[in-house]
Amino acid sequence: MIAKSSCHVGSTKLSIAIKDRYPKARFHYLVLPRKDVIDPKILSVHDLTVADILQLEDMFRLGQQLALATGMGLDKFQFGYHIGAHMKPLHMHAISRDFDSPALKRTRHWNIFNEKIFLTHE
Repeated sequence: MIAKSSCHVGSTKLSIAIKDRYPKARFHYLVLPRKDVIDPKILSVHDLTVADILQLEDMFRLGQQLALATGMGLDKFQFGYHIGAHMKPLHMHAISRDFDSPALKRTRHWNIFNEKIFLTHE
């Protein structure tokens, strides 16, 4: 059992969600596979196989639950993965589309969620 901290916002048997340390929007969460349920070699989207679909779907559902808990509709969020993520292991972003944050300091910060380097879950 994981102790709840100020950054932990939700979990399932397969996934855990935390607040992004440097949020680029009002609501910005990272949804990660639990270490004991995913192959440690899955560092990015390039390492995924068909066998990982259940894990990805669980991460997506958890991200959707967090988005709904904000009181905003799912259409106000985007869910996805960076192709060249600097943070390992694989993680999904659940981020509100307002991009309203003091941490959104550079054009690059907006681009990484709105260009081809961001693969939506869909």
